[in-house]
Amino acid sequence: MRITVITTTRDRPAAFALCAKYVRRQTRQPDRWIVVDDGDKPARPGMDCDLYVRRAPSDAPQTLCANLIAGLEEADGDHIYLMEDDDWYHPTYLETYSAHPYAGMVGQPDVRLYHVGVPGWRVANSHRSGGAGTRFTAAQVDPLIQACRDVESQSRQTVDARFWEAMGEHPPWRPLDGQLMVSIKGMPGRPGVGRGHNPNKSWNEDPGLETLEEWIGADVDSYRELVAPCS
Repeated sequence: MRITVITTTRDRPAAFALCAKYVRRQTRQPDRWIVVDDGDKPARPGMDCDLYVRRAPSDAPQTLCANLIAGLEEADGDHIYLMEDDDWYHPTYLETYSAHPYAGMVGQPDVRLYHVGVPGWRVANSHRSGGAGTRFTAAQVDPLIQACRDVESQSRQTVDARFWEAMGEHPPWRPLDGQLMVSIKGMPGRPGVGRGHNPNKSWNEDPGLETLEEWIGADVDSYRELVAPCS
């Protein structure tokens, strides 16, 4: 079973450094880690991914879809994971997802979101997982590429929702028990474009980061130093 991980990044060096750590500490290493980068400053130095795709920097407010397409076009695994550069992943994330017996998509509903600029937390999407918390299969690559093109052509910002629309009215997927990733918002660098990045949404305040520590354990220390600059 071959695993391909795709990470897109754009001028978020602190976030990407954490992402690289989370990928390389996985108990089941990906067979291929593809990084697509269109930042003004390349993230390549010191990076040990398997394929680095350098795209020309753009002034467009949203280049996530173009970057995802570039990565998906290179994907050759049985299982495809979109590990975003600003999210937290448990060391057994790939191992646990890959071991799930269901042959189709596997995802984590009740997505945990944490905004380091508030700081605060909330839980969303009880009926589906986010794109960064889903194990896709090779059969979903073409629908995912088309979904990205649809978002680009319609100037939509909700990429995850379009992913699920592209899979049909009743997408074949199974929920995963346990919480092995946290969607982190408000990291320094180029801001995210999704609605979840808005610090003015309804967040449960967590000034001491107790909830984040409960969710990610000792890794919380990597985010403490980021809270003050982002607040």
